[in-house]
Amino acid sequence: MNQSNKDTDDILDAIKSMMSNDQHNSEQGLPKDIIELTKPIDEKQINENESSILELTELVVDEAPDETVAAEANELQISEGQIRNVVRSTIDSLPEETINNIINEELKRVVLDRLSSAKISISSQDNKE
Repeated sequence: MNQSNKDTDDILDAIKSMMSNDQHNSEQGLPKDIIELTKPIDEKQINENESSILELTELVVDEAPDETVAAEANELQISEGQIRNVVRSTIDSLPEETINNIINEELKRVVLDRLSSAKISISSQDNKE
């Protein structure tokens, strides 16, 4: 136990020594540039001409009114005829072989999707009576 008390005393002495070193180090002078940065601003040094004014010219609204959203949606609506015309012109611009490949790939995808979702039930019971 005597050794344990001596170790504890050594640890406490080391802590005291570190704390006194910290206080001594903090009392040392700070570099000149840090002191200048931490000086309070002298209000008299600021001229009114040097200060700038920030003006808000456009208000920001978090949520647009429903009327505005509806009006924008109406402007962006595309008619069915416009969609058909775009599809026709796109198809006309593609080579026939490319169109056939696309159709075949999509048909395979649809058939495979349907087959994978189909349920097959096989019963082991005889249905004969």
